[in-house]
Amino acid sequence: MHRLGPWGAKTRLRAAVLALTGLSAAAGTLGALATGCTPTEGYVEIAWSLIDQGGTALYPDGALTNTCDFVGLVDSGDGGVDTPGDPVETPATLRFELRVCDPGCAGGCDDPECQVIDPRSFACNTARGSVTVPSSALDYRFEPRVIAELAGEPACTCTLSTECVQLPGPRDRKVEGGLVTDLQVYQIVLDLDDPTTATLDLRTCCELPENCP
Repeated sequence: MHRLGPWGAKTRLRAAVLALTGLSAAAGTLGALATGCTPTEGYVEIAWSLIDQGGTALYPDGALTNTCDFVGLVDSGDGGVDTPGDPVETPATLRFELRVCDPGCAGGCDDPECQVIDPRSFACNTARGSVTVPSSALDYRFEPRVIAELAGEPACTCTLSTECVQLPGPRDRKVEGGLVTDLQVYQIVLDLDDPTTATLDLRTCCELPENCP
């Protein structure tokens, strides 16, 4: 049986203390890393397609190669207050827009106070997109819109109403940090009489701003 001298005991005690201190420090570092690396945002993917009122595919698998080159019919304004004027043709671009809001907010997705992020409009030559959204333990509400931009003027836009476009209803989904939430495909019905000319009558479904040229 070997006896430890005073120096041997102190050496072993010191080694044990150092080992415990190192473990505590490592645990603290791992905890800090875990906290710092926890994702606070999730990713939302979405796709869309256009069909006409008869169910024929228009875009991306139909007669239209994009939604950039429509001809919009707008009111000439020469018919007086109560009488529509003659239609005037103007270049029109249609864009898919996604709005994300708090479903418990009374104003809905049209109210900026209820929106989780700014409305996101996508390019007219694509049929899918993605957005980054803060993660949440509760559902968000996702609502689609179709936006018309006239004559290449970003300030001259309107949200198409149901007179010329029918959209799916809102979808409520939870967004988890670091994960992808797939909203699947939104099928949009567009009131387009002749897809070969891509002419869309906007006079009853597009309320343009007053400063629109």
